[in-house]
Amino acid sequence: MPMNERVEKLKQLVKIEEYAEYLGFHVIRTGRYYTLEEHDSVRINPATNRFFRNSVDEEYSSGSVVNFAMYFGEMDYKSAIADLEAFIGQGNLNNISYIRPVNRYDAGKKKMLKLPPRGGSRRHAYAYLNHVRKIDRMMIDFMFESGRLYEDDKRNCVFVSYDEKTHQPDFACKRGTLSDVAFKGDVEGCSYQYCFRIPAKEGKRLYVCEAVIDLLSLLTYFLNKGIEKKEIASCHYQALSSTRKYEAIFSFIQLHPEIEEVYLALDNDESGRKAVDRIIEVAKEKGFKQSFISYLPEWNGWDWNDMIRKEG
Repeated sequence: MPMNERVEKLKQLVKIEEYAEYLGFHVIRTGRYYTLEEHDSVRINPATNRFFRNSVDEEYSSGSVVNFAMYFGEMDYKSAIADLEAFIGQGNLNNISYIRPVNRYDAGKKKMLKLPPRGGSRRHAYAYLNHVRKIDRMMIDFMFESGRLYEDDKRNCVFVSYDEKTHQPDFACKRGTLSDVAFKGDVEGCSYQYCFRIPAKEGKRLYVCEAVIDLLSLLTYFLNKGIEKKEIASCHYQALSSTRKYEAIFSFIQLHPEIEEVYLALDNDESGRKAVDRIIEVAKEKGFKQSFISYLPEWNGWDWNDMIRKEG
């Protein structure tokens, strides 16, 4: 089937609200539209299968499911098409009568977070983080002992965050340990209101990374630079899971109004640099008084794990 026909077929068959959940967002029904818990400016019209964002004028920030994949999935055009075909099952493109079952999204209805079963060892997770990723042993021990990390029954690292009031897990993501390019993904039922975070008691600084591995790499970088453990522990830390989930930063600041400075320690690539600019712009629009500071790795194209592996 020619590319243009495949694309048009995908626009017809793939419901944006279903694909949004596939990407890890929480879809909520609001009147005749759907919105996203993580981005309440989004409006998805199920009648036309198109979306838009209020007060946002960025490339691909409105339109068809293809644009949705490119914008929220942070993909180029070809990758978006491939991902949509994988989502629906490429063989179904030729089935004109195929309709993917439609879920119902009621306001306030959320899927429960169900953590993967625990394995009986720490060995694979520990070896991957320390030997492959070069994360400091002290940081790995802290993560295990604080309940923020365990190894599941498939030898994946599972990173867990907890609600600060109920102390119940509300966010979890997995990282495979079998290779440097191993499986990674969020656990179904995650809340993206705050994403993964390590709060301090009265911290005035917040460091924001893209992924948990980046966050642990940043902390290792601080240790390698000789920064005192007490100073490191006095700061808040957050990993967004995706630069498109930056609303979690503002939610976290509202939960911790003592924060005065926000260091955006994202990847030093085009996507990361654009995200830094966008977050600073949105913070001003929302009236946040904190200082938002770009804090990128030194070299173009690098993330924080690249920094510590280079030094190691």
